[in-house]
Amino acid sequence: MSLPTDRRAFPAPGGAASPRTISAFVSAWVLVSAFLWPHTAAEFTNTWAVGLLALGFSVAGTALPWARYVTAVLAVWLFVSAWLLPSVATGTVWNNVLSSIAIFVMAFVPAETSCEWPTGTFGRHRRA
Repeated sequence: MSLPTDRRAFPAPGGAASPRTISAFVSAWVLVSAFLWPHTAAEFTNTWAVGLLALGFSVAGTALPWARYVTAVLAVWLFVSAWLLPSVATGTVWNNVLSSIAIFVMAFVPAETSCEWPTGTFGRHRRA
């Protein structure tokens, strides 16, 4: 005999920030960091463009699950481009590398933890 279940989703324990929120903040940091210190032209354009797109898709990921994967692809590109594009400062490279890792990880962290609670007479037999 199978018990009917009531599926309920609970937010992260302890009132923790949503992974999409963390991704949005890190993406915003990438966008702003493009303007804070010197970059080469290619690095500057890449950093603000990826930051803006990642920010948009991080926010969209709260409602559209597929947007998380676009954010992950952008993070991979940011990581690879940090090493491929010419650079003025190593700090810029490391900023983009560490930010891309954080964005990538947050793209694959589920937004909610799902718990299934049995309903009915759990542990007792019903008599017909």
